[in-house]
Amino acid sequence: MIDDPPVEQPRLLSVEEFIDHGPHEHGHLPRSVVGWLTTTDHKALGVAYFVTSMIFLAIGGALAGVIRAELAEPGLQLVSEQTYNGVFTIHGSVMVYLFAVPFGFALANYLVPLQIGAPDLAFPRLNAFSFWLYVLGGTVMLLGFVSDGGAASHAITPTASPATYTATFTAGRLFKDGFESGGTSRWTFVTGLVVQQQDVYAGRYAARATSTGAATYAYAQLPATQPEVFDRFRFKVNSQGSDNVTLGKIRSDSGAPIVALYRSAGGALCLRNEIAATSACSASPSLGSWHTVQIHVRTGANGLTEVWLDGTALTALSQTQALGSDPIGRVQIGNNQTARTYDMLFDDVVVDTARI
Repeated sequence: MIDDPPVEQPRLLSVEEFIDHGPHEHGHLPRSVVGWLTTTDHKALGVAYFVTSMIFLAIGGALAGVIRAELAEPGLQLVSEQTYNGVFTIHGSVMVYLFAVPFGFALANYLVPLQIGAPDLAFPRLNAFSFWLYVLGGTVMLLGFVSDGGAASHAITPTASPATYTATFTAGRLFKDGFESGGTSRWTFVTGLVVQQQDVYAGRYAARATSTGAATYAYAQLPATQPEVFDRFRFKVNSQGSDNVTLGKIRSDSGAPIVALYRSAGGALCLRNEIAATSACSASPSLGSWHTVQIHVRTGANGLTEVWLDGTALTALSQTQALGSDPIGRVQIGNNQTARTYDMLFDDVVVDTARI
């Protein structure tokens, strides 16, 4: 009687036995920088997705911290309105597109081939290329914070109907400087202004103008002349002598003054029409406190000035008046006259063609 040959018993295979250890050593994590940069191994890419998504999670968490700190108290605490909108928008984008979705890719890259017994994902080079596109796209998104126009921001204004809303995407401003670079490099000309950290409206820096007689001011040449502009800035007057002190001016492209905004010796906020050589005064911004002023100037046949102080329209300074035909080409902060004594600060300057 002939015995049947022994039947080989089935056994469990290790994970390594499912992996094709070819010339690229799939199944082992890279051991060099070049290896990480060129790998197409699904496990290595899964780890790369995981680590990168954790980095973006930390960045998104930091942006959330800025949001919570800004909302801790009424008013502006750390950043301007535009920067806050950018932080809010980028926080949401980072958490969804740069953390949550790629984290799922990390799990899929690492586990799915192991679960189905495949040596790698289909199209491994395309899979690796997708990872590097993800890193590049995330980096470009965050670099918006250091661009001239700031990060992408999205403000939603509710309408009467709860089912609809008006979405406004913030475009780049004509000019913008919160002095957060620590200097005055964005201005065309500067004299006497000092960027400091001791007293600021928002952020880390503000410009200070202190004088016992010399002019202290800066002006920025706009990229193109405009028939009308809105100029908004924050200011604080700590002390003032017995003369008027100029806070800001709107000028033509050649530098000829069109209107000037100043604080009178009596403490009133005044607007001077430099073309007609007339002035009007209104509210009195207090000493030692930060204030927000916005001025709207239109030249040409329908000349117009409008002024808001701390969000309140000043009717005495808002009127139709002849301002000449020259378009607007420069904006100024600070006092360009001599023989004045004062201590002033400026922050968060924004110039645009629409109300800010």
